[in-house]
Amino acid sequence: MDGFWQSLPPFFKKFGLETIFIFVALIVLLFSFFGFLNQQNNQSKASDFSFEKPQGKQPLSSQNICFVDISGAINKPDVYELPCNKRLIDVIKRAGGISEEADKPFIARNFNFAQYIYDQEKIHVPFTWEINETIFLENKKVLDYTFPQVVEKQSENTVDKISIGISSSEELEVLPGIGKAAAQKIIDNRPYNSINDLIIKKVISKTVFEKIKSYIVE
Repeated sequence: MDGFWQSLPPFFKKFGLETIFIFVALIVLLFSFFGFLNQQNNQSKASDFSFEKPQGKQPLSSQNICFVDISGAINKPDVYELPCNKRLIDVIKRAGGISEEADKPFIARNFNFAQYIYDQEKIHVPFTWEINETIFLENKKVLDYTFPQVVEKQSENTVDKISIGISSSEELEVLPGIGKAAAQKIIDNRPYNSINDLIIKKVISKTVFEKIKSYIVE
């Protein structure tokens, strides 16, 4: 044993620099090895807490599905499920259209068929008797169709009329005396310079024109 320790000084004297390099390399290697083990351990712990995104129901905003309750003078009143990018006219079509008991002129003036639907919306289509019994007062009150009640009208100018120049067939059909065929005839005879062109071009009869002239614009 004494011989071993006595041989070290000459050894380090001859190979001192090489020995230091080897020693430093071993230290670096050990630190790298323990660092790798620590990294693997951390990744293993993190994987214990990881989880996949649950499948099934997604938030309503990502589903883009709306439930709309439509009642009143409609052929099939019910709660309907539709994409949220649909409009009021789409709900009415889904519900079988407006019934014959509806006050169509009132609806034509006060309902915006182009408006987008929203989730949990309530739509009430008024019956003629509801208008006749002044539940909804014409020229004094305007129906808030999102709920079966009446609200104060802001201005007479805010009541929209149906344009014979740009309205769709479904919008024209809510006019009194205008069915599907008459609506299509109005569309086929466009353009119009005034509502009187309906008579000049013999699109509809004078009797029908008298019924709808206060509800239309060119």
